Amino acid sequence: AAAQNSVKVGLILPMTGPQTSTGKQISAAVKLYQQQHGDTVAGKKIEFIRKDSGAAGSAPDVAKRLVQELIVRDNVDIIAGFSLTPDALASADVLTEAKKPAVIMNAATAIMAYTARSCTPSNQCDSPSIVTVDETRVARNRIATSNGLNTRFIG
Repeated sequence: AAAQNSVKVGLILPMTGPQTSTGKQISAAVKLYQQQHGDTVAGKKIEFIRKDSGAAGSAPDVAKRLVQELIVRDNVDIIAGFSLTPDALASADVLTEAKKPAVIMNAATAIMAYTARSCTPSNQCDSPSIVTVDETRVARNRIATSNGLNTRFIG
């Protein structure tokens, strides 16, 4: 099989409905990052596929369906987004079964800390395969410090 030249990231964001501002801020942050740093990492093009979860407000069944669509139809490698905790939690089983990691960008109630698991060095994800943004910040800071960098990630 040919080497994969891109990484597809499915973004589940509320672009309509009561959480619209959150979705637009996350989407704008992704676009700004790509404008400033490019859309290629380690020789692979990063492609974002956005799905709107917002019209129904917090509708865990909608978020779960969107995750399924992103995995099955769009063949994404990573799922990101989730503005509300129920949406993220409802998707955990689908993510685990598909062995797809997820980055939770906004959902942040206390239960997320107990639900989040990281992937092992061999890229085997525990159940469920959810990583919160705060956990990734902590991990990036540890890596930076261990490599003698004076960089701190705050978001």
